[in-house]
Amino acid sequence: MHRIAVLAWLAACEPQFAAKPLPPLAVEPPAQRVTSGALYIHVGEHLIWEVASEGIPIGRAELVTREAEMESRFTTEGFASLFASVHHELTTPIDYRARVHSIHSALAWLRAWTPHDAAAVVLDVEFDGDRYRLTCEAPIADELHDKKVMRLACEIDAHDPISLTFWLSADRERLPVAVVARAGSLHLSGELVAR
Repeated sequence: MHRIAVLAWLAACEPQFAAKPLPPLAVEPPAQRVTSGALYIHVGEHLIWEVASEGIPIGRAELVTREAEMESRFTTEGFASLFASVHHELTTPIDYRARVHSIHSALAWLRAWTPHDAAAVVLDVEFDGDRYRLTCEAPIADELHDKKVMRLACEIDAHDPISLTFWLSADRERLPVAVVARAGSLHLSGELVAR
């Protein structure tokens, strides 16, 4: 009985504690859905990437921007062309008011994107008659080959999701200096080699 009295007395002497409400948990803002907006278009730009699979060069990708259209090409080269010959071309018109992006205008939109917060964006992208959702996290500062770049982590919502990482130069041109794509066990990378 003596112990209960001592505990009661200590409890009564203890200063009253009023718990303050906890601050809200840090919650990422929801992704903003984007259908159209500013595009980084540089008429006359001709970009060339060396494409590799698991570090082994397999071909070359090019992107040419003209007054009213963008054209991309991919061709296998070198050792890889002994096993497969792949040649793909795509031309899309430049349309600043389009509600659905082509892969070309999606890249041009990402190059122009200057986020005001950490919210991700969602772009509707059409390719080969199908529509996909491209979700990209806000770019973060990074370094690539001792140069300052902005890194964008993206994902294409497809039957087999495709993760994409872009590295854009941290200057006015926002050049796509490198890209890595992963889909299941397939791993492709591209590095800008000429412009």
